[in-house]
Amino acid sequence: MTLSNDIPNYDTSLKDYSPLRLEDHGSSITELNYIFMGASEDRRWLVLTFVCLVLALVLPVFGLHGYIKLRWERRMSTNDLVIALAGIFWLVYITCQIAACANGFGAHTAALPREFHYANELPAHNGDVTQALSFWYLTTLLHVLSSATARVAIGLASISRTAFPSRRRLVATNLIVSSTASALFFFLLLFHCSPISAFWSTNRSDVSAKCYTIELRTPWYTFLSISLAADAALSSFAVISLVQRDVGRVRRVAAGVFNAFAAGHVASSAMQIRHVQSLEDYKDLTWSATSFAIYSLIGPSLALVAANLTRIAPVAQQLAMANQLQVQELMPPQQRLRLLRPTFPPLIMLSGRDGEMDEDAALETVVDQGIARLERAAAVAGDGKRVRFA
Repeated sequence: MTLSNDIPNYDTSLKDYSPLRLEDHGSSITELNYIFMGASEDRRWLVLTFVCLVLALVLPVFGLHGYIKLRWERRMSTNDLVIALAGIFWLVYITCQIAACANGFGAHTAALPREFHYANELPAHNGDVTQALSFWYLTTLLHVLSSATARVAIGLASISRTAFPSRRRLVATNLIVSSTASALFFFLLLFHCSPISAFWSTNRSDVSAKCYTIELRTPWYTFLSISLAADAALSSFAVISLVQRDVGRVRRVAAGVFNAFAAGHVASSAMQIRHVQSLEDYKDLTWSATSFAIYSLIGPSLALVAANLTRIAPVAQQLAMANQLQVQELMPPQQRLRLLRPTFPPLIMLSGRDGEMDEDAALETVVDQGIARLERAAAVAGDGKRVRFA
């Protein structure tokens, strides 16, 4: 007996299916066939896969930053507070994206009201258009907020690491322009439907009359282009550090890692620009916007990782330098004198205003440490004894 003998002749297209037709067939094989055909047009699993990937990438870095703050520095600077705010926006953003997928975002809008009926089971709902689009509405708003705050955190880190006034002015202008554009676009996106609930209305034909969906194409292009230019300008500072000859190996590796995340963020912003038109298909928005949603996940996630790395790298370098000094103090005087000079430029985090690095104080500290080591080495050489310093 073949399966074709048990299944009646019917149209297998997804659009012509209805719950009544499924019940009339009364066959579990028919329902399974419908499920498998719908799965080929369902992108929920793809969006959730990228959600899991960005969670696996961001959460360890975010946790490491928190551990360093609690274990070593035990203080919060302005930049740390901005990073924490960006992390909160990002976590809520990811939560809303998961909730949107759980309610049907990624599937065709026409397929969401359908129900599946199984023996001795309650009807299984495929999704809810209202819930899916309401969470997607929040997701787009939080995407703007998380991207803007992560960019501000990276910009503040760039300002605190340089003493050049020209670069400070460039970064400040970058942050002011990009943050202003993000704020304006946030409110434009917030009130582009009147009333706001029209965005997730069940009757999708009313959206064109109550929402400026088509008119949002130019603002989306403008916002993403400004964000792309701002992120590229901030990442250029790390590129300069990477190509300089007098940069140590540790800082070169750190700049290379930062550039990798920055390049990924810029590339994801470019791909978002390519998929802006998919947001205009308001009749099937739950399915058409999935490509844009995937690239939207990548951008702020990589930016948040880069922002956390700007705070982790200096502390890791300081700990490595402190460990090197301890190793040198345990060596004989003859070997110690050959290793007095560090193998990489020092980058010391001091408790200056707002936790910024005071380069003059850092240089003075390095000089004092070098003089102290020379004095101890001379004392050990004069006494002819090995002395262990704490």
